[in-house]
Amino acid sequence: MNNQDLTPGDVSRAEALVTRIRGVSACRIALDRSGAIAEIHVIADGSKPPKLVARDVESCLKAELGVAVDYRKIGVVVVDDEPEPARPAAPTGAAPGVAGVADAAEPESGSPGETGADATGRSRASAPEGAGGREPAPGTSSR
Repeated sequence: MNNQDLTPGDVSRAEALVTRIRGVSACRIALDRSGAIAEIHVIADGSKPPKLVARDVESCLKAELGVAVDYRKIGVVVVDDEPEPARPAAPTGAAPGVAGVADAAEPESGSPGETGADATGRSRASAPEGAGGREPAPGTSSR
């Protein structure tokens, strides 16, 4: 079989062959106007890396049907068997992924110079009044 003149029957046979590859659950082959393979769309279960699935598709079609396919025409998508659980919605009025940031940045008490822990558990200390919390730049005096 030449890949320049595939018939609809050839396409059905090739799709059935590809779906027999371990880890592949579905396959659709699209032809261009001349009857050559334009695209191969494959759905896999993730038991093999997508690159390996694409190589398996390429090898299988060449060995069984004599159809040479450029690997760049093979698209593989990995689909999980179970959908991921829904994430809880952000509180009303808060930007997504930013809920609680303002609370975590607030100091534990309002008086300067106290130490405590921030939201990450790292200790924080306020600089003494007038120090500005900065060290002098290298090569300058600290007067």
